Amino acid sequence: MYAEEYKSTVSSHGYASRTSIKHLSELVTFYSKQNTVEMQTKAVETLNTSVTKIVRTEKESTRLFESATTIAKLYLQINQTETAYGLLQEMRRQVVTEDYKSYSKHGISIEGADRRSFVFIVAFEQTLKGSASESSFSEIMASLMTETLLYQSYTQSIRKKSGFEVTLSHGCRLLIFLQRQRRTEEYQRVDKELFEIFAQALHSQTSSKTLRELFNICIHEMGSNNDDAAVIENAAHAVRIHADASRFDSALALASFLSRFIRLHGGFASQQTVDAGFRICLYLTGRGCKRCTDQKLHQQMLELSTTILTDVLDAALHMKVKFIQMPIKELNELVGLLGEQRNYSALEMILTDLWSSRHSQTSWSSTTIVWIGRRLVEVRFASGRHDAALHLCEDICYNLKRVWGAFDNTTLKMLRLLAELYTAAGAYKKAMAIHEDLLRQTLVAVDEDGVLAPEGGAKIASTHMDLLKRAYLRNGGWGKDSGAYRELYAQLKDAYAAEQAWAANPTAAQGIEKWSLKDKKDGLGIWQQPASFEFASTRDNKHENNLRRTSGLCWAEGSGGRNGSGSPAGKKIKERERHNGVDGGVGQVAVKWGGEIIE
Repeated sequence: MYAEEYKSTVSSHGYASRTSIKHLSELVTFYSKQNTVEMQTKAVETLNTSVTKIVRTEKESTRLFESATTIAKLYLQINQTETAYGLLQEMRRQVVTEDYKSYSKHGISIEGADRRSFVFIVAFEQTLKGSASESSFSEIMASLMTETLLYQSYTQSIRKKSGFEVTLSHGCRLLIFLQRQRRTEEYQRVDKELFEIFAQALHSQTSSKTLRELFNICIHEMGSNNDDAAVIENAAHAVRIHADASRFDSALALASFLSRFIRLHGGFASQQTVDAGFRICLYLTGRGCKRCTDQKLHQQMLELSTTILTDVLDAALHMKVKFIQMPIKELNELVGLLGEQRNYSALEMILTDLWSSRHSQTSWSSTTIVWIGRRLVEVRFASGRHDAALHLCEDICYNLKRVWGAFDNTTLKMLRLLAELYTAAGAYKKAMAIHEDLLRQTLVAVDEDGVLAPEGGAKIASTHMDLLKRAYLRNGGWGKDSGAYRELYAQLKDAYAAEQAWAANPTAAQGIEKWSLKDKKDGLGIWQQPASFEFASTRDNKHENNLRRTSGLCWAEGSGGRNGSGSPAGKKIKERERHNGVDGGVGQVAVKWGGEIIE
């Protein structure tokens, strides 16, 4: 009787009419009360059929809402909650994907349903969740519509062959949405499809765990934050973690996949990605993380590092990236890496950027600043730009003497570098002049000014006597009246003969009269390329202002380097300072260094 009444009402008024829904309730309740498997099955089949017909044919929103609410309650009433949720997920999947084939045990198809059916699906879900749910009708509706739009964007990008970058972006956003909505089946299906696209684009297999790791990073960052740069940053971090855990094969594989991904995804397109790219290169070479001890694998990591670094540098040059924005520790490592690769053009680009920015870097120590300048000098010289290197080194030496005096340890090192560069460039007379001037100044510093103790003066004089002899041999003689040198030696011997540093040095002790142009030459005093171009020092040098309190603080006139401020060369320098702000020099930061510029 209930079945006939229901059939008649549906035929006359449709499945979603209030009368039909009333008779449906009576029929389902009757089936349920029979308490047999057959009757329970009939109850579920009747409800499923009613849902399918209403969703496919009903267009009026009030009837859709009311019928969905009642039918959902009937599922709950007959203890078919799991069936109801399964039916709900199947309906959502079909309206979202527009794929009306049934992949579940329910075997329903709602082909023909349009967006108006969303009212039924949302009301059905809200009723099933009941008071335990915090989601309102409008929130559930918004969720369904969002999922539909996300899925359509994703599938359209595939159909239209919009490209890997677009498809991945849409797919990741869809996956994160499904994950948050706990739509496990849909998530797994989209994940599988998108991962296959990902693997094909990166020329790999879906069985690769490392590829899966990168894919998961993409899902999280591109899906949650729409942040492509964060993908590269997090992947770089993962490379370091693998290396520190001695999983060097995984580190190499991940970096390789990431390199392909970056090229497909627009390259290094921001300061953030460039910085991350540099870190990847460092990690592959064992800088900032554990170094690979397997020579074959390490060589592969070095080669990949070089390849990635080329891409990063090209992008940095194109975007005019400010390297100064990178942490100084990473910059130091990067400079070291570029030095190992003999990439002088990139080295000069980075060091020039740092050197040009030194005035604004209040956190940098004076030692760091000088070492940056020194490395820039050496890079220019190594690349064959001898004039530019010597010009910069002269400026730095001149200003260091003004700030800390000639006998500060840093000044002495830079003066020795300048002499070595002169020697390497074949300017032996200029190298001789530097050593001669320093020897003369030690006498003044010990006897007249008290700047140096006899022991300290002897150590410096002993060193530069060795260097003066090498310059003499390379030059083929003194190049001027030897009497001046004999007189200088006599003064030095008189001042330092009792000092251990002088007496223990055969070159100093034997006297210049015994020097012979036939003496064997060696490599002392000529510039050699440093083993590393890193500039950061593990300790900061302490400087003492040992300037003379008179005006004679610079080299004597006629020397190969800078001259006193009253000499023609000195006037030329001061004129250039006024116009160029000490081109490449360090005098402008004297106050910051704790020194004092004395005119």
